[in-house]
Amino acid sequence: MAAALPGLWYCLHLPASLLDLVDVDIWELKAAQSLRLDHNILLVPIDCFDEDLLGRHLQHHHPVVTVCPDELLDEARQRASALGFVLPTTPYSQLSDATLTAQWNAIHEHFIPGLAPLTGEVSLTPPIQSGGHKAAPPSGSVLRTGVLRLAT
Repeated sequence: MAAALPGLWYCLHLPASLLDLVDVDIWELKAAQSLRLDHNILLVPIDCFDEDLLGRHLQHHHPVVTVCPDELLDEARQRASALGFVLPTTPYSQLSDATLTAQWNAIHEHFIPGLAPLTGEVSLTPPIQSGGHKAAPPSGSVLRTGVLRLAT
């Protein structure tokens, strides 16, 4: 499970729904709370990242981005493309504030290009770590996929 933490932490900083991408009134935010538009993050072993096992689930969601250890990038990229993920697969070595901002902008542009995006900075909050040292992302065979559920 430790190998999944960098990708999971990153995906939690991505928008959970389209409401996260635009400026909405306070009453709309309050109403949206009842919709339970939580993040949809799948932790999937690379061997299970295919149409046979995920196809039915992805029919009801919009696959957005796959995040993976660097050594799985080529295989994860091919599988994500075959499953119709919107954004390019992102390896752990590219998880940064700049990538996060670019992906927020790309998600906005893909799903709601006609609406003005939010202004301001998006950044990764540092994970809680012991000793005050930033840990290097561990390697592993599990990848994360961000799946955006659109409110209907």
